[in-house]
Amino acid sequence: MHLLELLRPLFAASPHPMLNTTTSRALSRPAGGQAAQADFVDHENQRFKSPDAWGCYNVLYWATSRLTPAELEKRIGMILPPTLTLMDDWEPHWRARGVRVLSGLIERMSPETMRRMGVDKLLRDSLAHTMSLHPSPPLTGVLSVAIRLIDMTTTGQARAEALADLMEKGIVHGWTYAPSGKEGRAVMILIARDLETMCGVLGEGIVRWMKVCGSRCAVSPS
Repeated sequence: MHLLELLRPLFAASPHPMLNTTTSRALSRPAGGQAAQADFVDHENQRFKSPDAWGCYNVLYWATSRLTPAELEKRIGMILPPTLTLMDDWEPHWRARGVRVLSGLIERMSPETMRRMGVDKLLRDSLAHTMSLHPSPPLTGVLSVAIRLIDMTTTGQARAEALADLMEKGIVHGWTYAPSGKEGRAVMILIARDLETMCGVLGEGIVRWMKVCGSRCAVSPS
């Protein structure tokens, strides 16, 4: 796995503040406080965006789509940190690359491993936050990965709350805060498609969300 080892220095200067740099387990609070968060998004520290690192996200995706679950778990410390760093980047197109890597990762990383490392909620929250941004052009495919992850890692009330978070941030906030005019047209089209998907997931439960969406739109500024 020499290719994966080559990725380490590309992400070393911008470690994710919510991951332990030694164990890759989730932290209860950001390491280093606000200063670490500022360093995380500092472009000068993001070597993975430099020309000599071009395509590093493709190496990550290749690894997640080719490694067996056992191999993946053994090398999770090489794969998970850069994946989450990509997913929480300040630039939407880098977030999209991180989500693509995650789509391969969750097909081979067991829910038990995610829960043991404490990263299941961290990943769900990252996807929900990405959906809340509504950039133009919009990021496609985020919802399907989020639903897949929720189905893998939650049940009962926890699943209901995770899906509600997607509705609130991805649909309700989108209708309220999406760009206006021509710039927002593609965003609104994606939100409508995501709503159709959520109708299939929530079934009759979508009714209460339609009421919420209607009231939000009624009081939102024009």
